[in-house]
Amino acid sequence: MKTSPVTKVVSAALIAMIGAVVVIGVISSGTSVRNTQVVPLDYVRERGALDWNQDRVNAFLQDPKNQMVLSDAAIEQRGGRGPLEWLPPMDQCDYMSRFVAVIDRYDLATDTRESKALAEKRQQCYTQFQ
Repeated sequence: MKTSPVTKVVSAALIAMIGAVVVIGVISSGTSVRNTQVVPLDYVRERGALDWNQDRVNAFLQDPKNQMVLSDAAIEQRGGRGPLEWLPPMDQCDYMSRFVAVIDRYDLATDTRESKALAEKRQQCYTQFQ
């Protein structure tokens, strides 16, 4: 009996459940992914989180609505930036909606320019899929 050659997987579709987070994306061989916050901690520190007590910080870090999975490279690229400066490679509209929901939920301060720009980006997502 002849055996088939070994096939090396270089990319794959990924649909997985990690904790309460559904992950949908494409991964390549050697890609490392991890769970992280939708709204980066550095971003919220600049918008009022420095005054939070430890319980509120823990609630923010563990909030299932504030969880997503990104590659290590994407986490590094994003840093502490928000969606006006960085968007994930996939599911950008979902990311925008979740980001805004989290900053609203935790009463994070945004200036008028930022609020308007976030609203415009969300509207673009809405009209794009109508």
